[in-house]
Amino acid sequence: MEKQIEIFQGLSSAIQLNPKDWYRWFSSVKPEPEKFQLPGEWETKCEDAMKKMIVLRCFRPDRVRFAMVNFVNNYFKSTEFTTSKSTSM
Repeated sequence: MEKQIEIFQGLSSAIQLNPKDWYRWFSSVKPEPEKFQLPGEWETKCEDAMKKMIVLRCFRPDRVRFAMVNFVNNYFKSTEFTTSKSTSM
C-alpha cells in the first residue's frame, strides 16, 4: 500500500461513497472548483488553501493556476503580484 499523507486518508472512500457530490464539485463552473466547497467533511479537513489546492491538483490540474492566484491575492491582500502591468516606452 502506498504511503499517504495522514490528512488525506479516507479521501478515496469518501469519493466512492458520494460520487455525485464529488462530481458536482469537480464539474462546477459557477463558482469554479477552486472557490466551491469540497464535499462533506473535506471542506473542514482541508481548511487551509494549500491542502485544498492539493486536492484540486489531483482532480483539476487546469484550475491550479487560478487557485494559486487566489492564494497569493488573499495572502498579500492585493492583486499587485498577480496582475500584468502595461509597459510604456
